[in-house]
Amino acid sequence: PVYFGLYTMVEMVEDTLIKTQFSSDEGNVYKPDGSGATFAEGSFNETSFDKETNQEEADYSDILALYDALHTDNRLTDPAAWRKGLEAVFDVASFLRWLAVNTVVQNWDTYGVMSHNYYLYTNPETGLITWIPWDNNMALSSELGMRGGVLSLSLDEVGDNWPLIRFLMDDPIYKAQYEANLAEVVETAFEPAKMAETYQYYHDLIAPYALAESEDATMLASEAAFEHSLDALITQVNERYQAVQEYLSK
Repeated sequence: PVYFGLYTMVEMVEDTLIKTQFSSDEGNVYKPDGSGATFAEGSFNETSFDKETNQEEADYSDILALYDALHTDNRLTDPAAWRKGLEAVFDVASFLRWLAVNTVVQNWDTYGVMSHNYYLYTNPETGLITWIPWDNNMALSSELGMRGGVLSLSLDEVGDNWPLIRFLMDDPIYKAQYEANLAEVVETAFEPAKMAETYQYYHDLIAPYALAESEDATMLASEAAFEHSLDALITQVNERYQAVQEYLSK
């Protein structure tokens, strides 16, 4: 036997995840990628919504319904009716929770910067499309990324070309929900003391195995880099806690 090192086991969305997390696993699973995955007005195309289930059915009516609800003319003239229409086809609350988490942890390689790295699932029992994050390996860092940087907490820089963020943030009700989620994230799941303990535990757990990887089968630059990564993660979570507190105080 030859030791190659640590690997990550990934649960596939279209397989066990929809069976365990939803009341029915018979709905459409999409893995969006490309121009249509921005949900910008007029951008829909079938190639941007790769179907992972029910491929034999060329039915994209659920996605089209979300496009229509998002871009309906009453968004500014009758916000309450717009929200009602959007919530009839899209799990807005889950999206806003994801958006808060994603912004806090500083993940740039997803919606709002890149038009990929998420799944959509339409639960046939509710008719609601649910946002499912994917491929978060670029999170937990303030590195600028490929297109200019991580998203700010205010999301003010996000334009109409990312309407699922811009339109929701332009709505006072949804923006308040987003900001409440920001506060909850840093006081619960991403609370600094809790995360420092978690980081330390997993760092110690994998250290003997990560440091035993051979040079031709490792992502580690050095043992020192591995040790520094723990400090970097702890620093980042503390900085994000402070950033959220400062943002909300304004």
